[in-house]
Amino acid sequence: MGEKSSSHRVHPIDRGIKAWTFLAAASATNIITYGFSSTFGVFREYYFRHAPFQGSQEVAYVGPVGLGLIQGLSPLLVYFCSKYPTKVTLLLWSGALLIAASSIGAAFATTPAQLILTLGVLYGFGGSFIFAPAIVLIDGWFVEKRTLANGIFFSASSLAPAVLSPLFSLTLYRYSPKVTLIGWAVFCAFLSLISLPFIQSRQHAQEPTILTESSTPDSDIDKKKSTAYRFWTQPLFYIVCLTTISQGLAHFLPALYIPTFATDFGASQRNASLLITYFNIVCIFAQPLYGHLVDRIGPLYPLLITTIVASVSILTIWGSAKSYPPLVAVMILFGASSGAFVVLRSSFATQIVLRNKAYSKTTSDLEKRKNESLISGILMSIRGVATIASGFVGRALVQGSEDIPLGSGYGAGKWKSFIFFTGIIMGAASLGSVGLIRPARVPERNLRGPDDEVLSS
Repeated sequence: MGEKSSSHRVHPIDRGIKAWTFLAAASATNIITYGFSSTFGVFREYYFRHAPFQGSQEVAYVGPVGLGLIQGLSPLLVYFCSKYPTKVTLLLWSGALLIAASSIGAAFATTPAQLILTLGVLYGFGGSFIFAPAIVLIDGWFVEKRTLANGIFFSASSLAPAVLSPLFSLTLYRYSPKVTLIGWAVFCAFLSLISLPFIQSRQHAQEPTILTESSTPDSDIDKKKSTAYRFWTQPLFYIVCLTTISQGLAHFLPALYIPTFATDFGASQRNASLLITYFNIVCIFAQPLYGHLVDRIGPLYPLLITTIVASVSILTIWGSAKSYPPLVAVMILFGASSGAFVVLRSSFATQIVLRNKAYSKTTSDLEKRKNESLISGILMSIRGVATIASGFVGRALVQGSEDIPLGSGYGAGKWKSFIFFTGIIMGAASLGSVGLIRPARVPERNLRGPDDEVLSS
């Protein structure tokens, strides 16, 4: 281990003003990354009914592409943050610049391709440059309260659509997309200026939390390399991956299309956009609650709740809905269940590492946390790919039933295939629980470890 300055102080894990200030700042940035992309259902509804995008189904790709890139680039960026920890600050500010620039570019878009390139691709890259370092650094600041911290972090991405969806609906119709997006770019720049300076590793900037090979004794490198990627051979890893794919394919479809379903039955544009608000308000409370629950009892029962309740609400309530109130119930139940799935990711990663027999008793907790971060990034990437795929699947399902008139049967006839697909695929995600039935033996952890000592002058 490289020699440390005796005047250097490492901040404590799971507690202290520095830890919670970091989490507050990271959560604030999630409003403009993950959070904004989750509001695109409101923009899609507006663009679909107004020139120059009127009737264009391609606009529906924008939200899934943006969210997919934010999540999908996670493993690459997790590796980058580990390999070049001193470049994390540059990555964060580059992301903020891309977000502002892409929003301004989208304000002047006149074709679906331009909108996908700006609000989808460029915004997705910018968002990922902020999102990925944040989730890596959370793992450095929090261990025992890690899932709770992730719940708080992701609740900010739910707070954003809860507040922004009705606000965007108002400004889009009262002013224009150009005014809305330029105003959003200004807000993003302001929020970045006041939050990014607080997003830093638990240790001093010159001595990042993430351990790299250059700071590791040569005698230990080969041993660590031999165990670092053994999760590829674990059945649980692939079970969790399949669960993540299934849940990701279904999760984003209701928020993207239920406003259109509501307007088909005569709901106003305002009430249609409020459905997304109801969903996200519930998520604000559900995500930290599930995070606390997972920290206490593990991910098995929370996984069953998040998938089965969501599936049943889609297949029964939405399938039989013919008016606005049942749709409100669907989005509340969906938010209270599926909306919290994302916080399980870090717990899945921990379970995979704990069940890896390749780790010996002498493997440091810091090395295990590095692998948990890598697995966590891979799961986020897989969910991102599923999110992008869900945009294409949703469009295909909707286009395939465009000529079917609204009826009185299940799913109003026109939406039957869409509802069946969403509910069944969500239910299939619950099968991942089979890999978690056998409790993992949790060894005692030295949460600070030799690399986390608090030093004083």
